[in-house]
Amino acid sequence: MRHSFRLFLVFGLLCLISSIAVHAQTLASKRYADSLYSEYNRRQRQGMTSDTATFALTYNLAKELRDRQPDSAIVVATYAIRIAQELNDSNALTRAHHALGYAYKNRGMFSLAVDNFLKGLQIAQQRMDTTALSMNTSGLGATYNEQQRHHEAHRYFALSIRFAESIADTQALQIAFNNMGYVLWCLQKFDSALVYHERALRLAELKRDSLRMAISYINFGVCYQSKQDFTRSLEYQQKALAMHRNFGNTRNEMLALFYIGWTYKDMRRAADALPYLRSAVQLADSLNMHSQLQNAFSLLSETYSALGQFDDATHAMKRYASIKDSLYVAERAAQMSAMETLYKTTEKDKEIRLLQVEKQEEARRRALYGAGLVVVAAFAGILILLNRQKTRANEEILRQKNILEEQAREIELANAKLNETNLQLEHLDNEKNEFLGIAAHDLKSPLAGIMASAGLMRKFGAHMSEDERIKSLQTIEQTSQRMSDIISNLLDTNALESGKMNLNPQAFNFAALTQETLEHYRERALAKNITFYFSSNFSESITNTDALVFADPNASAQVLDNLISNAVKYSPHGKNVYVRLKQYVQSNSQQTRIRLEVQDEGQGISDEDMSKLFGKFTRLAARPTGGEDSTGLGLSIVKKMVEAMNGKVWCDSETGNGATFILELPKAASLL
Repeated sequence: MRHSFRLFLVFGLLCLISSIAVHAQTLASKRYADSLYSEYNRRQRQGMTSDTATFALTYNLAKELRDRQPDSAIVVATYAIRIAQELNDSNALTRAHHALGYAYKNRGMFSLAVDNFLKGLQIAQQRMDTTALSMNTSGLGATYNEQQRHHEAHRYFALSIRFAESIADTQALQIAFNNMGYVLWCLQKFDSALVYHERALRLAELKRDSLRMAISYINFGVCYQSKQDFTRSLEYQQKALAMHRNFGNTRNEMLALFYIGWTYKDMRRAADALPYLRSAVQLADSLNMHSQLQNAFSLLSETYSALGQFDDATHAMKRYASIKDSLYVAERAAQMSAMETLYKTTEKDKEIRLLQVEKQEEARRRALYGAGLVVVAAFAGILILLNRQKTRANEEILRQKNILEEQAREIELANAKLNETNLQLEHLDNEKNEFLGIAAHDLKSPLAGIMASAGLMRKFGAHMSEDERIKSLQTIEQTSQRMSDIISNLLDTNALESGKMNLNPQAFNFAALTQETLEHYRERALAKNITFYFSSNFSESITNTDALVFADPNASAQVLDNLISNAVKYSPHGKNVYVRLKQYVQSNSQQTRIRLEVQDEGQGISDEDMSKLFGKFTRLAARPTGGEDSTGLGLSIVKKMVEAMNGKVWCDSETGNGATFILELPKAASLL
């Protein structure tokens, strides 16, 4: 027992020593960054010089700031590029572009990040600098991955691994393995991702690099979360959170908090997820990690919705949209600033060249005047030469003027494009405000109905009959379903707009899905005395595989649900709804498609309404005939889903003669 106790003490001392060492390393890193910043400010006050020591100072400071203070890193890295250009040092220039690229990536300005990594890569290729090639290909991969361009990211990460292996750079190789694991996770190849993260962890353990080990734990947790192994996921994420807090690494602490919250949300434990996501939002906001803050607000909105806290969910979604808009505006402003700086620099260089030409001309004139006092003949010859040179100088001045005018026109065109972008942003802002206004308006009425029914039951429930209580509960249930439908439409619209709705096309029986949907709405149709008529031109001797389509089953079910519910909703009492399923061959491509027609005997759609039928928030002249609700989002969701599945949807209608909605999806056999 004493032996076990001694082993426990030794293990505890080792852990304490390791913790103290890592904390000391973190403090040393912070002191190093502070000393760099102090020296940078001192040189700024005294006047910067373009020498190798100043470049080393600005480059190292940009690397230290790029994760924690990306805005400051952008300023310092830009200065490093200027010094490298003045020194004509291509080795320094490729590293300065790499530092600026990472600062822009961490700020969420991805196009500017890609531009700088490509410049660094081009210089490295010319110099055959393998280290710089590894650095810039890794940066390009990381930027493309954040833009959801995962296949491009995979290609550059593979190049980064190859370059790092060729120079046996352990640290670069460890980063490259983690990057490859992350992009494989994004491509949903979770087992392959774990293989690369394990390689990175082995290198970190070999170097006894606790910080890199903690980063690997975050990556393990994310992979196991995606494999639905939530116990392992939380185990690794909690371990990573404790280590990063101990290191004082608030950036990675924010990532660990975010993924723990995400894991709890996937486990449908929204109450447990909420404090972690709130903490992640606070840290991301304090660190100006705008891209991560945007993702955290999106997940926080979904968590609030799951808890029924819809005001908080709406507020989080507004913050998400605001950050998304601000990132777009900031990137465009930075691009315009870069263009303006380039224009001013070019203009200044041309002014200097013109002054040099004028000084040379003045010197020649003086020499000519002196020579004229000595000999008239020499004066005449030099005067002719001078006139020729003056003509050339005037022609050069005219050429430079034309170039300046052309650049002015380009600046004017850029300003016009910026104005166009501002108008688009204003349109998006108006659309966002309309979105929030409609959401608040449409949710307010059913929420008031629920509160009223619940209040009546609380006050008079003891005096109600069993039928009255059941009726009140049915009212609450139906009204809650209305709110759920509204929220689902809003979330679907947001997912489609942001590109986060992942479709999984596969072959399935579309006829069976159609009949299943009709059965689902048969009771609602009977309530309005509406009769369904279903017909198909598929021969009974042909097996059911003849009605296979190649599409996403869930999205197709949602599309069918919307079209058939609309037919019931807008049909008067006692009318008919005709649903026809047939095979159709396109004349231009000879591709076989399955066509569905849903025809009602309702009010029809006017020519004016037809032009805006599939738009967002559309409220048409035709109204539901049984007091049903409409958000104006259903048909816009239908159109985007159908087109994403390589299908088509349209409507034929005349006012007073009902409407026929036609849906076409690719037949599975024609795509095999």
